[in-house]
Amino acid sequence: MRPYSLLILFLLNSIFLEAQTYSFKPPQNRVLVISGGGARGAWGVGVCKALLERHRGYKAVYGTSTGSLMAPMILLQNIEKLEFNYTNVTQKSIFSLNPFKVTKEPVLIDGAQAIDSLTNTKLFTMKTDIKPFNAIWRLLIGKPSLGESCNLKKLIQSQFSREEYNRLQSICKTYDFEIGVGVTNMEDAKFEMIKNTGRDYDEFINYMWASANQPVFMTYYYDEKRKRHFADGGLIEVLPIRQAIDYAVKHRVDTIDVVLNSSINNIEPKDFSIRKNYISGGLMRILSTYGQSTLSSNIELGMLKATMESIVRDDYSEGLDRDIVINVYSMNRKLSQLYKDELGFDKDLMKFLLAYGYHSTHRLLEHPTLDLTQPITTLKAAPSPSSRGKLKFTMNE
Repeated sequence: MRPYSLLILFLLNSIFLEAQTYSFKPPQNRVLVISGGGARGAWGVGVCKALLERHRGYKAVYGTSTGSLMAPMILLQNIEKLEFNYTNVTQKSIFSLNPFKVTKEPVLIDGAQAIDSLTNTKLFTMKTDIKPFNAIWRLLIGKPSLGESCNLKKLIQSQFSREEYNRLQSICKTYDFEIGVGVTNMEDAKFEMIKNTGRDYDEFINYMWASANQPVFMTYYYDEKRKRHFADGGLIEVLPIRQAIDYAVKHRVDTIDVVLNSSINNIEPKDFSIRKNYISGGLMRILSTYGQSTLSSNIELGMLKATMESIVRDDYSEGLDRDIVINVYSMNRKLSQLYKDELGFDKDLMKFLLAYGYHSTHRLLEHPTLDLTQPITTLKAAPSPSSRGKLKFTMNE
């Protein structure tokens, strides 16, 4: 499909969805956190669809990278638009200059293509490789990244309108709700949570775009006012759990749902042979390994150690007079291994991921005692009777 044909399709979809009767249901006492994960965000959309059906909505939503693109529509409870977007997006929808060559192959078992029993869908694997000549040329002429993602910004603007942002702002002001997108300040090498409070539409759109732009491969956003470059918040915090706990304590929220668009267990980075893949393969290997290291660190420190310390340090103890339960919904290990390359956008694979995320989460919520095809980890944070302001955790898998 040509780029302008895809744009027309998206615009028609927007007009159709805007014409539908809009109704905002009062959400339950919950906060949502959504991780990065690129194209794997389609799985997260499916998970969020099942969670919205069960819990109606959320008082605050925080996301990084692909999670930041999902956050506004989750708070607005417009899951239909997210479903359309995450099952129709392509490489051309994201990249104005695509640095990757994307290939997919069927998963074979005894010579026949494997079919997933949960979604009744044929299974494929996806692989992304850097276009070597394009990469060398970009480096020679001094470009800051191997690709450009200006199309992604246009897509965000076409799918999250100024009117929708104004509606979101009105809801947040009326009910004291909040939305935040995580970015990395590239000059200061620090994570920042950009909230909607006090920001106009164009400014917030720019930071949503920045949050979703992975360094090296995508465009850096330059803030003219602050004289700083910004990129994917997932470089430093894959899961912005601190901000969610901050809101939960101050607003007496008792449950935080976390959607992790990857496996909570480390997965092996893609295979690498120095003879076969040369510089491009080595770069992909380094970034993949780094991403898994960051994810592991965020989960272990951000959710356990750092959470406990931040509550003591920021003196949240007076507000913590009840349990706070953190539910982490993560991909199972096999699914993460099947779809390792998060910057490869294929409509069929993303339809499968969304369907899998929805059906597995729906089954899990209806029958929590089942052998989990999709893991959920529960962290129960409660005031310690022996030491005021500290937390104790119980973990169930």
